[in-house]
Amino acid sequence: MKWNALRTMTTNERLIYILVAALTVYTPVRFFLIDFVASPFRFFSDLAVFCALLLALPAVWRRIFPLHPAEWCFLAFTAIGLISSVINGIPLFHALTGLRGYFLFFFLTMVLYRLPLDRVWLLRLLQLAMGVALFLAMTSVFGLILFGSYGPSAWVEALSLTNKGRLLGLLKNPNGYGAYLMMMLLVVLAWYLYASFGKRDAAFVPVFASGGQGKASRIVFGFSLFVFLFALMYTFSRSSWLGMAFGTVTLAVLALRSWRKAWLPLFIVALMVVPFFFPVAKYMPTFENAPFATGEGGGDRSLADLRQERLEETFSDETLMLSQGSGRLFRLQIGAQIIREHFWFGTGLATFGGSGAMNSPYSIHEEYGLQPDFPADNQYLRVWVETGTLGFIAYMAMLLTVVVSLFRIRRRTRDGLAHWLATVLLAWALGMGVLNVLANMMEVQQLSFLLWTWYGLLLALDRQERLAPAAARPAGGAMAGAPGPAVRRLDVREKSAQQR
Repeated sequence: MKWNALRTMTTNERLIYILVAALTVYTPVRFFLIDFVASPFRFFSDLAVFCALLLALPAVWRRIFPLHPAEWCFLAFTAIGLISSVINGIPLFHALTGLRGYFLFFFLTMVLYRLPLDRVWLLRLLQLAMGVALFLAMTSVFGLILFGSYGPSAWVEALSLTNKGRLLGLLKNPNGYGAYLMMMLLVVLAWYLYASFGKRDAAFVPVFASGGQGKASRIVFGFSLFVFLFALMYTFSRSSWLGMAFGTVTLAVLALRSWRKAWLPLFIVALMVVPFFFPVAKYMPTFENAPFATGEGGGDRSLADLRQERLEETFSDETLMLSQGSGRLFRLQIGAQIIREHFWFGTGLATFGGSGAMNSPYSIHEEYGLQPDFPADNQYLRVWVETGTLGFIAYMAMLLTVVVSLFRIRRRTRDGLAHWLATVLLAWALGMGVLNVLANMMEVQQLSFLLWTWYGLLLALDRQERLAPAAARPAGGAMAGAPGPAVRRLDVREKSAQQR
């Protein structure tokens, strides 16, 4: 008799699952809701995480310890950041704002790791995330092809000249949109490689992409691949292209058993790298004469020329000089100077080149002659400046702990779904590692939500497998579809142990 976790789910667990599902839909369109629906939507993610913590507390407070190694690193980073803020006279509210930017959704990791896992809901959540991403990509692609629209007109008009002709979709920022597309495209590649080329059974194939017997539909995959790649290319986000190239290589190394099938990852890597060396942008349509376009055109300079100039100047001497004067190299120089003067504890949270720093009156911008909206454009540099060497060590230890745990889970698990999810997260880790050198991507909610939430789900899968009886542990792809007899809720064992 098949077990269905939904029959025994508590009210609090059901509400937590609803909040996580709502955040899956909300985070990618957050800026659209704030700018065009109602500005109070900006607080929804904070409210949802806070409510999830309150709802989970009655069920998990006895299981808080032992802490996961990543949680110990998080607590160390938090303590160092708050001490640094006190030393530098940063008010507690602004310090907590800076900490929120780093780790708002890590609290969901802590909750999901300890909650009894409903695998039916987990599969539905994965399908929801992919469905939302595909819908957003289709909206932007068909809006561009049919209407010549790169995004809402208010956002497009606010772009600088060098950013004209870059696809925004409903995410407002072309780099953020490119990073989101990168992450979800890696998910699409992962389920196709596992379902089509892997020796294991299909670990996860969305309902809308199933081709029968757990295999991926080539038609659905081909369409999804085209839509995601088209949208990613038209963001002209160089950092996202590079992150996609590194993530795809990681995915191919981990997921492919036969290199005769390596043409697909190699093709995608070539698409991400070739535009830097060949004038591809000149020949990409600008869709200024789309069937339903307004006919406003691209101004005095064509979009094709602007795009190609953006790519050609990536490694030019002029770009190098500008970068040293006011760009990323200048920020590295300023950051190095600040680190030397605040070596151990930094300048305090929410003080250097992030959203919290832009909203905080207690910044170091005036001291070093920086503009109030000065962006760090480097996640690691920002962490080192704000929390000093001690905080930087704690932060990097946390990230490395996450990566090591992913490798360990992937190596020991017999659960096909956990194996697939660990592979995806490892590809994300390398792709995001590259992105964070060029931007503060860990503070972008649509990215950090996916990363920390899916990591929490993987930890829950691993915890369930380790605590389950050996005879009930899944083999290969036993968790791919509907839950079978191997599935057990963790709280059943824990409650029976407490009663004994």
